[in-house]
Amino acid sequence: MAENFRQQYALLYPDNKPLLLCPVNECGVQKFVSTTLRSTLLPYPELYGWEGCASFVSDYLSLELLDPPFEFPKQLSSPTWVLQTQRGTCFDFSSVLCSLLLGAGYNAYCVSGYATKEMCLLDQSRQECPLLEPQIQGKTKGQKKTTRKYSVKPTRDLHSTFEKRQEEKRHSEAKAAALKEQLEAERIQKEKERPPPDPLLGLRVHSWALVLSGNREVPENFFIDPLTGKSYSTTNENFLGIESVWNHKNYWVNKQDCTFGCKEEMDELKMFEMPPSWVKEIDISPQDMEMRYPGGMKVIQYRKAKLEKFAPYLLKDGLVTKLTIYKDLDYHRYATLVPEAERQMDFYSHTRTDGLARRIEKPFEMTETFEDRTDFLFYRHVVYGKQIKVIRAGEAFQQRPLRTVEERFHRDPSKPAGKDVAERIFMMPDRQIRVTYHLEDDRIIPAWLNFIKPKEAADSQKAEAFTPQMVSGFQVDRSAKPYNNLQLYEMLVELMKDEENVELQIRDSEKEERMAKEKQQRQKEKELDLLSPFQARLGHPEALTLQEALQLKTDCLTEFKQQLNNKTSLIQSRIAKAS
Repeated sequence: MAENFRQQYALLYPDNKPLLLCPVNECGVQKFVSTTLRSTLLPYPELYGWEGCASFVSDYLSLELLDPPFEFPKQLSSPTWVLQTQRGTCFDFSSVLCSLLLGAGYNAYCVSGYATKEMCLLDQSRQECPLLEPQIQGKTKGQKKTTRKYSVKPTRDLHSTFEKRQEEKRHSEAKAAALKEQLEAERIQKEKERPPPDPLLGLRVHSWALVLSGNREVPENFFIDPLTGKSYSTTNENFLGIESVWNHKNYWVNKQDCTFGCKEEMDELKMFEMPPSWVKEIDISPQDMEMRYPGGMKVIQYRKAKLEKFAPYLLKDGLVTKLTIYKDLDYHRYATLVPEAERQMDFYSHTRTDGLARRIEKPFEMTETFEDRTDFLFYRHVVYGKQIKVIRAGEAFQQRPLRTVEERFHRDPSKPAGKDVAERIFMMPDRQIRVTYHLEDDRIIPAWLNFIKPKEAADSQKAEAFTPQMVSGFQVDRSAKPYNNLQLYEMLVELMKDEENVELQIRDSEKEERMAKEKQQRQKEKELDLLSPFQARLGHPEALTLQEALQLKTDCLTEFKQQLNNKTSLIQSRIAKAS
């Protein structure tokens, strides 16, 4: 029946996007979307209302973005599987939420449609943190002041009322000017924070929940975003369109042409008996309910704030909520310490032999800046190729091949400008080296040379492989004597040596970062190593002999027994005092 409906819809509305009717489940079997919902009421009072259900779903699950963002997902997993893996798309979120809402007695539906970029990507960095929203406090009525007939009259005020009015006028003008400046600053700040235009506006697919009025004393219809757990009115501007709506009993499609607006039109509905849900019984253990978040914690980035939530008893100090507030947005960025993410590292250049001041890493780029070097190098930009795996001496690590290395140099006053290198670029795949010299005072174009490296050969054949056609360039002073072949060859040999040295320096930088990460990882392991205090008595040897290992075992067990005896003695002494 669903396939027949899909064919008729595609025939009658060929310009519309294909509907989400029968995606495959986690087992690769096609299932109708309505049968993916299973009405479930769990034995937790928190899940008896829509606020608790929405909050639980948004906290318990981790989002997997749709790829591509303008297409419906090919797979719609069962709520049981989603709760087990704690991961899913926005459609999986809404399926779990609607199953809980239906079990709680709400007239809930899953909605398939379109929304804004921020809502689809779960981007709350431009929203205020709910904990920082000012709470409206009721105004307390002041008591009316009563005056007695024969009370002592206050002394007469001898201050000038005119001066008082002038002072109040100056204060009001200053306050108005300050308010105007504040509003202007807020306007400029909003302009800066305004997101760039989204090229996929109106095309990003999203799924959310719809709750109709009637059941559970719901006064009006409203939407629930399952990613954040927040409710919205049905006219909210973040929701851009609806393709279809379904619950566990039926499926509805929006057939209107909304080019010139939508009307309140509805065809006569034909009801049919929906098959029962194929989903297993939804169950959430008390341990999972208490753990709440994936891994026991969740981090949400808000505007000028970061909210961290922890499961009870996860941290030793009992912390469950941590709010970090930032003063402004100028120095606020979200650090992503994951592989192949952008990172910036600052160094004390005067304490390093290479003068490195800053290193910025991106997925396929690395930029280094230097200070006070004897060779006047101040900038190096590296572009990497596709990563390859290298195995050396029994260890395997990921080595990224170099594609382009660009270096820039400050002016060396001891050399003429036409002989002082300003920039050199090593293009490894093309086997080319380009050298640009500093600009002379009375010139507008610098001199440059471009070398093509000869192919690998024996040392005795390199001179023979080099030809003048491998060098091209521009010489500013036409009256100057051009370079002969021997000079060009010697320059090429020198540049090839520099290229090898530059590659070694880049590999040293990568090794330095890798060793820093390994050191940090070893430090973390030492903090969790229970045998570390006992190994310190032996001088932290790299390898233990059999006798040392047995001694380490004996010392550890002895220390453990001593701690148990101390606890036993403490308990007995407290019992004796109490009795």
